Amino acid sequence: GNAHFATTTPAAGNSYMYDSDSDGEEDDDDTSPSKLKRSPYHLEYGPNATSLSAIVKRIPSNLMQYWTNTTLYFVQPLLSFKIFLAFLLFVELNEIMAPEQSMLATPEVVKLIRTYPKHHEYVNPYVQWIMPGLVSEDVDGGQSVEGWVRTLEVIRFVLISSWFAFLLCPKKYLKVVGGSCYGVGAVLYVYLGVIGLMYDLAHSTQGGMLFILSAIPAVPFLETSHRANHWLRKFLYVGIWVPLYLFSGISKFRYLGIIPNMTGSWLWGDFGHGKLHRAVWKSLYTYIGSHKFVMFVFSWGNILLEIILPMVLLFYNEIRLVQWLFHFVAIMFHVTIFLLLG
Repeated sequence: GNAHFATTTPAAGNSYMYDSDSDGEEDDDDTSPSKLKRSPYHLEYGPNATSLSAIVKRIPSNLMQYWTNTTLYFVQPLLSFKIFLAFLLFVELNEIMAPEQSMLATPEVVKLIRTYPKHHEYVNPYVQWIMPGLVSEDVDGGQSVEGWVRTLEVIRFVLISSWFAFLLCPKKYLKVVGGSCYGVGAVLYVYLGVIGLMYDLAHSTQGGMLFILSAIPAVPFLETSHRANHWLRKFLYVGIWVPLYLFSGISKFRYLGIIPNMTGSWLWGDFGHGKLHRAVWKSLYTYIGSHKFVMFVFSWGNILLEIILPMVLLFYNEIRLVQWLFHFVAIMFHVTIFLLLG
């Protein structure tokens, strides 16, 4: 009544019959056919394991294994996330990212422009959808503008209050109180971010907004669930950094052309005298602007960061050397941009 199966050893070329229900002790050091290590074997009747239905049934478990059964994790997940959030608030409240977009400055942007952003044929009118009723000052004397500015200021206050409550929340209240406070702040942060982004179409804020919003289901369980910890770190690599940098690189090839990217000629205009006032390190800016070979090296450094490394990180993100190489190149890239272009 027990199921049996046969296996053939390549060395001997003979078949041996084993009882799959056998529970005898095995010697790990003994390589003889009678002591071959074997995993439990289940005989299937009907469609075999490679059938389409079997593959479909394994998809959920395979996805779960890919995202959570990984060596990627935060050593101190909750502490790391709170430090990240505190630093983000510090940068936003002090407008250190200027002249880039500040999510928390969205009320001031609306107050300054006092109308909807200009329509772009490739961008949906998101602001009209999530901030309806904004009409021209010629119609209502600016009442709708002032009303929405006050509303956005209240949203900003609730956002900051919620995140400060999360930062001060003890671990024992993290699942309900802490997670709820973070979730409310995250949704409002993205709401302000979407409105502000439509007034300044850029590409440097979407990754942060997506990570903050996607972290909502993981944050309440960072201290108690290994899956939440592993998933969040994996998602940061595969779901944020890889597409953010990779599509930034692809867009440069699409809109600037292959030859300009290969030769570095697309950077010649960025190092003109008209932008010297933005440079923190003006002498280095001037030197690079007068040596096209340096811009050729910079262009290939950009290709490394935005094409090559994201592809490597996508498939080999659990290799420590790949992680550190990506971090190092990305940090050097952005520090250099800050010193040269502000």
